[in-house]
Amino acid sequence: MSDDERLASLSERAREKARRIAAVDPKSIAKTTQQAMETLVHELRVHQIELEMQNEELIRTQEELDDARVRYFDLFQRAPIGYLTLGREGDVRAVNIAGAQLLGESAYTIVGRPLTRYIHFADQDQLYQLRRRLSEGQSGRQLCELRLKRGNASLWVRVEGVNVHDDDGQSVTRLALSDIDAEKRAKDLVAESEERFRRLAESTVDFVFTLDVCRDVTAVFGRGASTGANRAVVVGHTRGHAATPATAAMHDEAEKRALAGHDVVYEYAEIPGTGSFPGDSRRHYQTALSPLRSAAGAISGVVGITRDITAQVAFSETRARTETIASLAAVTGGIAHEINTPLQYLLLSLQLLQESMAPIEALVNRARTAENAPFGGMDDAHIVSEFSETLETALHGVRRIAETVRLMHAPASGRSRRPKVPTDLNALVRHALTTTRTAFDGTTFEVDLADLPPVTCRVSEVEDVVAALIKNAAQAVSEARSPGRTHAPTAPGQVHISTAHDGDDVVITVRDNGVGIPEEDRPHIFRPFFTTRSAGG
Repeated sequence: MSDDERLASLSERAREKARRIAAVDPKSIAKTTQQAMETLVHELRVHQIELEMQNEELIRTQEELDDARVRYFDLFQRAPIGYLTLGREGDVRAVNIAGAQLLGESAYTIVGRPLTRYIHFADQDQLYQLRRRLSEGQSGRQLCELRLKRGNASLWVRVEGVNVHDDDGQSVTRLALSDIDAEKRAKDLVAESEERFRRLAESTVDFVFTLDVCRDVTAVFGRGASTGANRAVVVGHTRGHAATPATAAMHDEAEKRALAGHDVVYEYAEIPGTGSFPGDSRRHYQTALSPLRSAAGAISGVVGITRDITAQVAFSETRARTETIASLAAVTGGIAHEINTPLQYLLLSLQLLQESMAPIEALVNRARTAENAPFGGMDDAHIVSEFSETLETALHGVRRIAETVRLMHAPASGRSRRPKVPTDLNALVRHALTTTRTAFDGTTFEVDLADLPPVTCRVSEVEDVVAALIKNAAQAVSEARSPGRTHAPTAPGQVHISTAHDGDDVVITVRDNGVGIPEEDRPHIFRPFFTTRSAGG
């Protein structure tokens, strides 16, 4: 039974007792027996005791109410959160100490004023929208974040509100204000830091990415990510999803080690069209992986940076080739020195023989006219002419060998190359063809030489290039018609050499109907010492 119900019951019982006493006739009281009087006195004493108990209970209840009021006042006024009560017009009906401190004025000054007076102008609509949601009866507490004016500065607070009815039955709004200024500014600093990191990652030429604990890509940054289409393919999948099997295995092993807490750096190569990184040629990459850790220290993922190191690899290869060439130069310099001495003897002998051709030719002519000539019936003139041409060809070949030996010795000795001189390129082409055609009897060589002006060049070097082109063309023709080759052409092998004058340029063209250059070898045709043939081929 509640206190109100108990009080009402006692009051009703007292009134009933009073009615019974009032209804007793005074004459009958005199006639009442002693026993009846004692009974009446007893009931009056009981009633008195009840009244005393009721009074004590009322006093105790009043004390409890006073204690509760004090506790409520302490809870309301001294709470670390600001509490306000707003009327229907948005005026402040009540505010606690913390609320007054947030608003920057005393409670006495604040009460009766509109709350919007203390809210930053740009954020006043936030309060309006919160009160509108409450007035529309939306369930639960309504939240918003806004700035309070603090002189020239501002203070971020979180506002929570509910609608209730006061003692008069009027609808009022209870608001709780929490200071979130430090939290908000910390979030802003984090957001600024993340934005700086994002811009830094986006501007880098590398490919920056993050993985979750399942090794799926969660984000990619940087110009190394190529295009948006490439990014869409990668995000949400493992990196091995679009890589070659060998590269995918490397990714798998490295990512597992990173998720185990290790920093990992490894290199790999991708072929265009078979992996995630498009390009015009085979690309080399270096990837560095590091574990991402939560605030508690648990590994939550992996961050990685992939860098294109194709240029560095090419530089390393070029440096290695340069060092190899330098070593070869030292060796070939010694070999050239050993070859040069007997070669000079051979060259001198051929020159002496050539100088002797004029007397020999004169002697043959005199013998032809003499009686009983020993050469009667022979085409001695043709023999002499062919011998002279053969001797000239031999001399040209020996001179080329001597020039080659000189060039072999030049890097080691530090001597410079031959100077450029005006040259008849057509004669150079004929010499190059003469030295190579004898090795390819089954190939037809066609020559179409235009009238050309003298060209200033290093003769032996250009002739070596032309001879190499003719030799490669003839080898391609022979390879296309080699025994056992499927789909071998039926037309005879042909190599066509031509020269032409094109404006300020002179063009030498070597064309054949052989097997051609495979697609995968074409990017390497200008790389020094590149060949698809075995040693001696």
